[in-house]
Amino acid sequence: QPEMETAAGAAGMRMAAATAARHGLRVCLEWLPGTGMPSMRAARELIERSGAGNVGYTLDVLHWQCQPGGPDWDTLAEIEPDSVYVLQLSDCSWPPSPGVVEPSTRLLPGTGDIDAAALLRRMAELGMKPVMSAEVFDEEALMTLGLEEFARRQVEALRAVLRRSGAEQ
Repeated sequence: QPEMETAAGAAGMRMAAATAARHGLRVCLEWLPGTGMPSMRAARELIERSGAGNVGYTLDVLHWQCQPGGPDWDTLAEIEPDSVYVLQLSDCSWPPSPGVVEPSTRLLPGTGDIDAAALLRRMAELGMKPVMSAEVFDEEALMTLGLEEFARRQVEALRAVLRRSGAEQ
């Protein structure tokens, strides 16, 4: 939705977090440009308002790039290092076409215009150690290459970005 009632969103987050906690789980919150939670700052505010201790972030590098105002280095530095649970890497051509909030095709990490290596370096400086994954949406490449080759190329691209950043795990 393009808008979110903050109190209701925080109450819903508390309920989800309580349910997850009963099963020994954590909740990953992913913001999405063009919605009622369009930025990392908005996600941080919702998490803080919820008061839930088992909620952290899924940081999607494309959402990071496309959030209003672009990459938000200040908010990244303000959050707890262990609260970024997952980092999803992809890439795109930048800037997007006029009126496009977020490109629909996601390229292999390191093959477009997003400086994921700079983000990885800063996250490492801040002590963040999320689970990392590639999240590539490219149906044409999937159909042309086949699943195994498509997956292999994502792994190789992810490793290459990690090497360039000095954050290889």
